[in-house]
Amino acid sequence: MTENKHNTERRQPSPIVEQLQARVAYLEARLVKAGEEEAALAAHAERLAELVQASINGIEWYRDQYADDFGAADEEHLTQCERALEEKPETSLARRDLIKQAEALDEAKRNLPGGRSAAWHALGRMADELRRQAEEKNNGN
Repeated sequence: MTENKHNTERRQPSPIVEQLQARVAYLEARLVKAGEEEAALAAHAERLAELVQASINGIEWYRDQYADDFGAADEEHLTQCERALEEKPETSLARRDLIKQAEALDEAKRNLPGGRSAAWHALGRMADELRRQAEEKNNGN
């Protein structure tokens, strides 16, 4: 009798199992949401790439039609647009991260007690180096 009763009763999961199940459900929901966000960002990036290409076409047309009015700033703008289309997402992300790190160092520098100490100058140099690296990524290096 006890053996039969034991087999038909359903055991309650332990609190640890319940916590793990809840965590898995949460992570699965986050994964679905991340996939949706990735798809939305990809569509947005594709649309922006189309607009940049249309701008490049317009700038090139203007250069061909009005060569005398086409200056160095126009040429630089055209070059930057072309680089943006060629750039891989990983490069954009790395550049953004370098800029954010430089900004964090600038903030730390502003909040550093004691004024223009050796640490203050070191933070400035590190921020400048991060900005230089970000600019290199911006220039395709």
